[in-house]
Amino acid sequence: MIYNTELQNNNAELQSILDSVNALPDVESGGQSNADILLSLISGISFVGAAFPLEELELTIPNLNGANGSISFQASSGLKKIKLITDQTDVSMSMGNMFATIAATTYNDELQVIDLSEFPVIMTSAINMCSGNRELKEIIGSLNVSSVKTFTNMFRYCTHLRDVRFVSGTIKYNIGFAQSNLLSDESIQSILDGLADLTGVDAQTITFHSDVKAKLTEDQIVTITGKNWTLA
Repeated sequence: MIYNTELQNNNAELQSILDSVNALPDVESGGQSNADILLSLISGISFVGAAFPLEELELTIPNLNGANGSISFQASSGLKKIKLITDQTDVSMSMGNMFATIAATTYNDELQVIDLSEFPVIMTSAINMCSGNRELKEIIGSLNVSSVKTFTNMFRYCTHLRDVRFVSGTIKYNIGFAQSNLLSDESIQSILDGLADLTGVDAQTITFHSDVKAKLTEDQIVTITGKNWTLA
């Protein structure tokens, strides 16, 4: 595994985990990959509820086959920026609760940037993905959510979210940004471009904060309804 040298020098427990996983041989198909083992260890031992001694974390995971990222950074603290990297493409991965606070009434006022620009996974779950991150300003990279069936509370309490991008046509189910009133014009357009054309199937709902709804142009509203989406 490749890991951030600053983290290496500041977190002996995590360093020991990374070293032990790095020493494992890759497992035959049907078993756990090193990435799966690493993320399991992260979820069970190191990152869930962890108080990081550094503000930025860069983690490279070269083998994502079968990996599950759910809750990997849930309720962690101290980090202002998280960057995940993989050289794989077209790999599916659950990211439900990945960066969330642990309960609906708690908040994280530290995390500001999630960089997924070099982490081109196909998300299979987005439930509570960023829930509770009130200072989250930017998600770097285009989110491929083509396999996500529910976006419940994906951006709950993300009151400072400004920049977020989606792969075109990959949003197929109800999605909401009801508390994100600072979305940039570019982000709004990317969200609208991300809406799949649901002509001929059940309509879904896109929810925006009232400030964002007021910014929508007539053409953008036509785009929403023309794709069989309901604006709320």
